[in-house]
Amino acid sequence: MKINSFTFFISQGYNNNRCSGYALASILVEIFSRHNILIKCSAKDRDLGMYFYDGLCICQEKLLRGCIPESVSMQFLNTPANIAWETYMIFPSALVYYCFSLGLTPTLFYSSERECIFQAEVFEEDCNRMKEFLTPVSGYNEFKLRARKHRYLLALTRYKHWVALKSTKEGYYLFDPAPKEFGGGVFGPGTFESILPEVSKKYKSKYFYDILIGLCPIKS
Repeated sequence: MKINSFTFFISQGYNNNRCSGYALASILVEIFSRHNILIKCSAKDRDLGMYFYDGLCICQEKLLRGCIPESVSMQFLNTPANIAWETYMIFPSALVYYCFSLGLTPTLFYSSERECIFQAEVFEEDCNRMKEFLTPVSGYNEFKLRARKHRYLLALTRYKHWVALKSTKEGYYLFDPAPKEFGGGVFGPGTFESILPEVSKKYKSKYFYDILIGLCPIKS
C-alpha cells in the first residue's frame, strides 16, 4: 500500500446500503487521529463503518422527522428497490449535518448543468434541508478547482454509491467500500481527472462528479 493511501479501508460487506458509513469512516479515522482526538465509540476498528452508518441513520431520521409520508424523500427511502436487508440509503443532507455535528465544516458541490443522480425532485427537496452548505458549480474545471481546496472529499457515484477521496502530494486516492469482486478497494494515486473524470458521450467510468462533499478538518 502507498504511504499516503487510506489507513482505514474496510469493505461494507454484501447486500446493504452502508457505503456512506464506511466511506466516511475512512476519512474520519484520519482526521481525528491527525488532530489527536479519540473517536469515542464502543465499536472495534472493523466495525467503525457500521458505527458511523448508524449515526448517519439517526441524523437522517431527525432531519426527516417533519416530512409527511407522501413527500418525495420519504417515498424514495421507502421504495423497496432502494432498501437492502433493512438498510436505507443516506441522503447528502444527512452526511453534511452529521459531519457538521462532529465539528467539521462540510461543503456540498453539485453540478448546475447536469441532472443529479437522485431524481430531480428528491435532490431539490434535500437541498432545501442544507442551503447554507451548498455551492453550485458550473463546468468541470470549476468543480475541479474547488475540490482542490479539500484534502478529504466524499463523492456520490453511480447507483447512488458513496466513496471517499483523499488528496496527497502523490495525487488523489479513492476508496470504494464495495467488496473487491464488485469493484471496491483503494485506487490511486492519480490525477483528479483519472480518479473522477468528466462526463462525456464516451463516459464509461462508474464515478460521477455531480455531488461532492468537501470536508475541512478540525483546526488544532
